[in-house]
This record gives sequence, structure tokens and C-alpha cells, in this order.
Amino acid sequence: VVNKELAGGAYYKKKGAVLRLATPYAAVLRMLESGDEVQLDQDDLETVIPNTGKAVALLRGDYRGQLATVLDVDVANFAVRLKILPDQKDAGRVLDRVDYEDISKQHHQSAPA
Repeated sequence: VVNKELAGGAYYKKKGAVLRLATPYAAVLRMLESGDEVQLDQDDLETVIPNTGKAVALLRGDYRGQLATVLDVDVANFAVRLKILPDQKDAGRVLDRVDYEDISKQHHQSAPA
């Protein structure tokens, strides 16, 4: 969270897991430290980009709601290359140049390649 004024600064620089999208520009998060559930605008958030091999959820587009593994991170283009996990609808499909803002790191999930 990058908003210093939200809840008197209680969530500033704290991490949360996206539970769902509330609107095209806002998400409901569960804060990792406190367990609080909060709805935040995208301008109040900063995406955490997982390392190669880690699991992410797709938040937008044709593959919304599916889980994937990060294959590569393209820092120059603010994008990642992903492979849909085996137990998902589009298992094995590789997605090139998925924007950072279209994914969310998965917590407590191991990601098979």
C-alpha cells in the first residue's frame, strides 16, 4: 500500500493479498499482517512482482481467475511471461508480455512449472 493517509497510515508500506476485483480500478485485499479486509483503488497500490517460478493469479483478460507460473520478468516493458498451471482451464498455455498490473502474487501456493 502506497497511500500514507489511508486509515491514518496504518496500512502504509504493508502488504496485502488480492481477494477479488471490486471494480475495474479497485481491489479487495486481505492485509497480510493484520488480516483486515480492505478495498483500495489501484492508485493506492504497488504491484509486487514475484520471482521466476512463483505463482500468480491473472486479474484481467481472457485468462482472468486462472493461476500461472512466472517464466520470465521483462523489467524494461513492465511485463511478465507466464505459463498457466496444469490444474487450470488453459493448462500449459504460455502468455507473453502480460502487464504487471494484470497479475497478483499468490501467497501460500507452490507453483509447479
